[in-house]
Amino acid sequence: MDGNIKLVLFSLVIYLTGMSAWSQTPTAEVHDPSEYLSGTLPVMYINTQDSTPITSKINYIEGSYWLDATGFEDRYESIGSREEPLPLQIRGRGNASWFRSEKKPYRVKLGKKAPLLGMEASKHFCLMAHISGIYMADLSGFELSRRIGKPWTPEMRPVELVLNGDYVGLYWITEQIRIAKKRVNITEQANGEENPEAITGGWLMEIDNMADPNQFVIADRSDSSALRTTWHSPDTLSPAQLDYIKQLVITVDSLIYVPDKNNTEWERYIDIDELVRFYIVNEMVDNTESFSGSCFWYKDRGADAKIIFGPVWDFGSVYSHATNFIYCSPAGWSHQHWIGELAKFNRFQQHVRRVWQEVKDRQVYDMDQYYDSIMAEVRAAAGADLRRWPDLVPKNLDYIVNFYKTHLQAKCSWLDKMWGGEFTVYGDLNFDNVIDIEDVNQLINMVLGHTSNNRSADLNFDEAIDIEDINILINRLLRKDT
Repeated sequence: MDGNIKLVLFSLVIYLTGMSAWSQTPTAEVHDPSEYLSGTLPVMYINTQDSTPITSKINYIEGSYWLDATGFEDRYESIGSREEPLPLQIRGRGNASWFRSEKKPYRVKLGKKAPLLGMEASKHFCLMAHISGIYMADLSGFELSRRIGKPWTPEMRPVELVLNGDYVGLYWITEQIRIAKKRVNITEQANGEENPEAITGGWLMEIDNMADPNQFVIADRSDSSALRTTWHSPDTLSPAQLDYIKQLVITVDSLIYVPDKNNTEWERYIDIDELVRFYIVNEMVDNTESFSGSCFWYKDRGADAKIIFGPVWDFGSVYSHATNFIYCSPAGWSHQHWIGELAKFNRFQQHVRRVWQEVKDRQVYDMDQYYDSIMAEVRAAAGADLRRWPDLVPKNLDYIVNFYKTHLQAKCSWLDKMWGGEFTVYGDLNFDNVIDIEDVNQLINMVLGHTSNNRSADLNFDEAIDIEDINILINRLLRKDT
């Protein structure tokens, strides 16, 4: 069966079963909080109406909550109480994370805005289950995003969760990506809008790898795989809105795949600096799913407003290799859209090098201390989590911390070799800042083995210097002359 068909069928199964009651089978045993709570983190208590099990990712159910920060008043404030709980709604969330274990992630909508654990007051948060210690991946990506200067990055705070009287372990309260003044700060667009000016923004979108009803699909020009674009805001589109956003994506797609990589037309639509910073964060943690799924971008109102890549989200596929670019990963479930082609543009390469030199020291070399501080904060609660879920959560936290420390340093050391030094024009093999017949001669000599190779001669990024690269360079030279 064709790989794209498999992906569609799998995604459809995931979506449909997300609405079914069997997606969460309540455990019969109740784990007494007094026997599990570590006492080292605040505790969030949630009770659903009539203790109704949370079985859907689609439909919220009514409930109440309180957040007990007793003993942590120097950092956090308690919200509500056992005697006076506050209203909320709760449902499941996630794709694979919703199905792969009994420890479930949730999305909550508070009755009124609250500053949970010191975060900006909002109604909308996620409770991330993060089995297998994967919270270290998200924490890494989020922290690097803040350090590299992205406009807004979700905050995460550890908490112990008691649901309907059952201790369910270590969770992370996480800010949900949405349009808001203190989150994605753009003009919010009305559902069903028809006004031509109003429909230019704001848009909150996602390059997705799962089927979704709020989605349109075009073929990726590189290999005809499905390029899925999901809209998150507005929620419901008029025909005019759908036509606008679809045509925008098609236009951007066509400009990314132009043969001439000196062309800058795509920069009329995409903010190159925000794209580069988003890319560098994902490259540092080797996120091979970064331009495949959970790849958010947004656009404010105005015909001239550009696409901003971000905020970052979901670092579940990191550190598979330390000596390759994420867009060179094998095609498959983590097929990357756009970035492999964008990486061929001269100005993109130049900007990556410039930003890397600006940020590399402060991004990487004190992350060890950051990791250690996280582990010190959650170690006792992680032990309680392990007792609650002995087959789901990591047994050796030190191994996980050292894994992230080692792999981040290794990847960034390799990137420094790739991006260090002076920028050279793509295809400029004799470093004179022009593309001419001398570069063709240089490349032919490399292919024949008369001179040594350099990475700037690999013009199609296939990790080989051969006749294909000569063809590309000659075609570029001819296009330039005409």
